[in-house]
Amino acid sequence: MNTSEWRRAATEALAEARNRAGLSPADEAELVEEWTQHAESAFAAARAVGRSNEEAAADVLAQIDGWGRGLSTPPRRRYSSAVAPPAATGRWRLWQDVRYTWRLLRKQPGFAALAILTTGLAVGAVTTLFSVADGVLARPLPFPGADRLIRVTESREGATRRLGPLTTQVTYQLWREEPDTISGIGGFSTLAGVLKYPDGTSARVSGARFTASMFAVLGVAPAQGRVFDEAAEATGAQPVVVVSHAFWRDRLNSDPDAIGRIISLDDQSHEVVAIMPEGFAYPTPESSYWVPLHVLPATVSADGTQRVSLFGAIARMRPGVAAPVAAAEATARVQGGPPPGMIDTAVFGSQGARVVTVVPLLEFMTAEVRPAILALLAAVGLLLLTAVANISSLQLAKATARRRELAIRAALGAGLGRLVRQLLVESALLGIAGGLAGLGLAVALTSLVPGLLPENFPRASEIAINGRALIFAGGVAIVAGLLFGVLPALDVRRIRLAETLTEDGQAPVGIGTRTMLGRLRMSIIVGQVAAAAILLAGALLLGRTFDALWTADRGYNPSNLLAARLPMPDRDFTPTERGQVLDEVTARARALPGVVAAGVATVVPLSNTEALMGFTLPPRGDRVDPVDVQVSIRTVSDGFFEALGATVAAGRTFTSDDTVAAPSVIVVNETFMRTYLPGESLGARLPIAAAEGREESEIVGILRDVQPATRGEAPRPEVYYAAAQVSDGFEFSEPTLLIRTDGDPMDLVPPLRQAVEDIDSRLYLDGSLTMESRLAAGLAQPRLYAILFASVSVLALLIAGVGVFGVLSHNVVSRRREIGVRTALGATPGRIIRLTVTQGVTMAALGLVLGLGAAAWVSRYLESLLWGVSAHDPVSYVGVAVGLLAMTCVACWVPARRAARVDPLTAMRK
Repeated sequence: MNTSEWRRAATEALAEARNRAGLSPADEAELVEEWTQHAESAFAAARAVGRSNEEAAADVLAQIDGWGRGLSTPPRRRYSSAVAPPAATGRWRLWQDVRYTWRLLRKQPGFAALAILTTGLAVGAVTTLFSVADGVLARPLPFPGADRLIRVTESREGATRRLGPLTTQVTYQLWREEPDTISGIGGFSTLAGVLKYPDGTSARVSGARFTASMFAVLGVAPAQGRVFDEAAEATGAQPVVVVSHAFWRDRLNSDPDAIGRIISLDDQSHEVVAIMPEGFAYPTPESSYWVPLHVLPATVSADGTQRVSLFGAIARMRPGVAAPVAAAEATARVQGGPPPGMIDTAVFGSQGARVVTVVPLLEFMTAEVRPAILALLAAVGLLLLTAVANISSLQLAKATARRRELAIRAALGAGLGRLVRQLLVESALLGIAGGLAGLGLAVALTSLVPGLLPENFPRASEIAINGRALIFAGGVAIVAGLLFGVLPALDVRRIRLAETLTEDGQAPVGIGTRTMLGRLRMSIIVGQVAAAAILLAGALLLGRTFDALWTADRGYNPSNLLAARLPMPDRDFTPTERGQVLDEVTARARALPGVVAAGVATVVPLSNTEALMGFTLPPRGDRVDPVDVQVSIRTVSDGFFEALGATVAAGRTFTSDDTVAAPSVIVVNETFMRTYLPGESLGARLPIAAAEGREESEIVGILRDVQPATRGEAPRPEVYYAAAQVSDGFEFSEPTLLIRTDGDPMDLVPPLRQAVEDIDSRLYLDGSLTMESRLAAGLAQPRLYAILFASVSVLALLIAGVGVFGVLSHNVVSRRREIGVRTALGATPGRIIRLTVTQGVTMAALGLVLGLGAAAWVSRYLESLLWGVSAHDPVSYVGVAVGLLAMTCVACWVPARRAARVDPLTAMRK
């Protein structure tokens, strides 16, 4: 017999028992499918022990007839009946449960779609963040023994600030001589050069300067050729270059004879001596060539001056050595070195003793993004918990509606284990389906993530779905699925057959949600609202941080402002020639249509360069001791301040009259005056001058502080020189041209580029960007964090809203009789609506209180990501409260209106 014949036999047996058992059409359909599966199983078992088809069919038909008669037999035990279907075993039993679950989900496509969608979104989000955390924070660096690589940073005791994570030639040279804790140390710095092709065209390429020891420290050998040695580091040596595999493939056309080939970099011939293996790129992913880094000797000249060489440094620790031990050795070595000079003091901001700190290279590379990644991972984990809680709440509602079905199955002989297993299989299948959907979403998101991250985001290329991510996603989906079914499975134990089989699906009058199951569902909703409050608080704090950074008063106007570098290397231009050319470039720029102002400076806001100077301020006024001054210096041309949009707090800026022949004048910022000349004003004289032969300069202007970067760093003391007063010309080799326009600044780039080339064929514009674009690039990370937190919190808010809606909707359905009684006794629709809304608002209010309290505690872990806003910002917390309560009211409205429309006569008859 086939399945249809068994189904027909089961239908006939139930037709006779339908009235006696009081079955509804839905119950009857479920029993037909259940008995059909049992019949197939019994028939297969009979054939397996040698019974013929006829004998096996007759036996099974007799059993079906007995099941029908047994429906009228009162059960003697909680989970048994007088006549029970046979128990399937092994894989067949599991297959039966799967088939039954499939039929249930097909009958409830809305619930299945909601559960799979919710689970998929949560699993996809958490798997994507797991892949990011795994690729960026956990995966080892692509170097042999990468766990022993350390980043070396030099500072000074008592220093108030430090110029980046750099070190000097003192540390580099003193520590590499017979060290006990490291096997080697290397230095590097980034650069960008112009590669000129034989046809005369050129392209800008990113590279780096390496000491000869750097390749050995990283543990990377060339694929072809040999890397340069220490002799190549000396000034005057034949320029050599090591190129990357990508450079060799794309720029040199995979030339097999590339070793020994001469290429032009920055108009200087370099011999290619090595090609690195595929995939090697350091210190940036864009690094494609490496030239020798010349390190100055760690000595003091005869006149007592000392030049400072600053660069990044990496060391390789010996096996078994801890980072603090290596740092202690390095500090002891450098403190015995030559005394710091004035320039050294200016760079590090203190005359204190040298201190060396070391940090594992992976930890150093990811230090800036680690707090944000961990916070986002925790956020999506919380989102996953809210999704699991939401599906569990919906499953509890389903379990309540299916109590009669489960009781009938128990009466037919299904044991407690069978019922629990069925519910767990249902939940596990939902979890697996949601997990597959989430995995597909994670694959799509992970492929998009590297393109969405800022350019300076570390290790973005390492982000991918790998085996660990697949195992993680599968484990999360299965665990989530099982958690869906835990609460409904526990509720099965509370089924009482006699009571349940006589119920009509309505809650008794007056009970409502005061059952344990109702309180449990309400507790879940409270938890969901609390989780949403935590995530919303974090999103608002990060959003307000980005807004504060974007709208911060930077002391200048970035709108309609174009910045472009003009590389002018020393080998092509003398300082005097450079100054003359820049004057002509500025004049031509001012003549272009739409230009409001134009000027040139050595350093502009949002640039990666810095110029420092130190000098001693003699006793003056009430101060009896000399003061060591450390300042940032800027050499600017006439019109620079107008182009920048800077605000003059007092005095004036430079004019065309401020020439070499005129008295030496300077402009300082407010921080300089507060730090070194408190109480003084314009006219103060300082023992510095731009022109040779001058001993003093007069302060003729005080500028409002200009914010040099994007993250609200404290302004530094600054001194501005007039370029026209520099006696030997403009010394800086990569000045920046600033142009303010009355329209889109980028429209000015083509004519400006042509004007520059017409002035001198050796000139070209580099990095032409608006100041707003530079600002946006600098704020890319805080903007990204704000968007991601906002996305996660909105999902959590929607899940919480669905939970509130589901709980109230189920309560309205299960309490129709109670609502009908209340209406019959005189309750108005408005009162019914208030009762329903009050229930939802009460749950949300309790969750809100718990969530805001937790958010106030958790937000301290976000403090490193915040700026301009407190971790306990009242505006953010009020916004969370308003948003959640508004969501609750929206979620409550439809169930409340449905409750108000309950017809009392219809409700009490059911």
